[in-house]
Amino acid sequence: MDSINDWILSAIRNQVQAIGTQSGWLEMERIGFTQGLQRTIKHIMSGGTLLLCTDDSLKWFYEYILDRINTAYNDRPFIPIYGLDSSITKLISTRDSKGRKDNDDVYDLLDMSYTKYAFWYIGNAKNPNANFALNKENGLFWILDEKYEFAFTLDSKDEFLDFKLLQMFDLFHKALFGAIFSNFNFND
Repeated sequence: MDSINDWILSAIRNQVQAIGTQSGWLEMERIGFTQGLQRTIKHIMSGGTLLLCTDDSLKWFYEYILDRINTAYNDRPFIPIYGLDSSITKLISTRDSKGRKDNDDVYDLLDMSYTKYAFWYIGNAKNPNANFALNKENGLFWILDEKYEFAFTLDSKDEFLDFKLLQMFDLFHKALFGAIFSNFNFND
């Protein structure tokens, strides 16, 4: 029987090999991924705001993004990316006294709060936040298990989903600041 040290070494090597096997996945999907990023970067560069929301299973990723996108230790400008506050998401999921669901009043509230906004939605498409976000054009949508026009689709059962989400965020982050610092032409 191996010692725990040998077992950990073997597990690390297996993990590195598995991640290495997965590392090329986004290169194959980069055209669809880049289209959403380009549209979103143009939106931000033209003075737009991005409102982040996720489904419940990806709340950890929501927190991760918000903890990293605008931190004081980053040597760069702050970006208008905000979490869609729970006070707004509660309004989205409530119905009026007749059981109707009309989110026009919530969109009006956001129109008053933000000059120009779009949603960044990550998660399953079958929940109130997704329906609310997908009704607004020009957002950044990373959808689980379903194909939507202008959305990047991921498999919720993929054992590397978390790794892929982190990789996608890292590339978004780098591309956004690459555009801000004119490292490339994002208009083509």
